[in-house]
Amino acid sequence: MKLVASNPMVSGLTLALDVYARQGHAPHMATVHQVIELAAQLSEDERRVVVDAIAPKESVEELARAWGEEIARRAARVRAGDSKGRPAEEVFDRIEAKLQAK
Repeated sequence: MKLVASNPMVSGLTLALDVYARQGHAPHMATVHQVIELAAQLSEDERRVVVDAIAPKESVEELARAWGEEIARRAARVRAGDSKGRPAEEVFDRIEAKLQAK
C-alpha cells in the first residue's frame, strides 16, 4: 500500500522514507524504531498530522467519547461539592518538586 501525502507535513515523512529506500533499504523493511526516529525529527504539528493520518477513526472517536464522559463526571463532582479545585500554582509547585526529586 502506498501512502499518498496530500498534506505537506506528511510529505516530509514520506520524503524521508523515500530517501531511506534509495539508500538501498526496502521501504517495507523500515523498522518501527526507524519510523520513530524519522517522526522524532518532525515538529509537534507535523507529528499530529501523522498521528491523525494513521490513527483508526474509531479509536479517535472512542477516545473523544471517553474524555467527554470523564469531563462530565469531574464537572458533576465539582457541582455536587464532592471535589474542589486547587490553585494552579500549587499544582505546578507539586509537579515541579516531583520532577526535581527524580
